[in-house]
Amino acid sequence: MPPVQAWVFLLADTDVLTEGLQKGWIKVVDAQYTAEQYESNRRYPRSYWGWMKMELGVSERLWGWLEMLGEMYDFAPRSYEGEYAASVFDGDMLHR
Repeated sequence: MPPVQAWVFLLADTDVLTEGLQKGWIKVVDAQYTAEQYESNRRYPRSYWGWMKMELGVSERLWGWLEMLGEMYDFAPRSYEGEYAASVFDGDMLHR
């Protein structure tokens, strides 16, 4: 299998330190994200923001999805402006 080409990192910001660790999640950020790639239009509202919440302990499944699909965009939970990043990635692709 070819090496994973996705660049992601874990982020422990104020949200994670005040809420995420208590509820069991951390943020994963797509290091190659640029907003221009995912602009909204009238037909498809913007639903990918370059980061997602991920349950603690599922990093191996995150890596597996990155190996299989190549980009976090392909499996990250979708969130729209009114419900910004409400879902937490649990290792499954049930969020698409």
